[in-house]
Amino acid sequence: MMTSTQIEVKDYRYFAGNQWRKAADDQFFEVHEPYSGQLFARVAAGSRADARAAVDAAAKAFPSQRQRKELACS
Repeated sequence: MMTSTQIEVKDYRYFAGNQWRKAADDQFFEVHEPYSGQLFARVAAGSRADARAAVDAAAKAFPSQRQRKELACS
């Protein structure tokens, strides 16, 4: 017999520009546990604006990464 357990629902943001961000329009999509169907997470539903912000942050970070010396493999 399966017993029901309460799952703590967590909200997740996306990471861009060295910070955790919520979706620009504050929208989330729900993630359900496949076996029981219980809601266990809400994930930021990024829009085009959110994607653009992430791409811009990555492009801004990239030049600094190019300046790093490659680690030598021993």
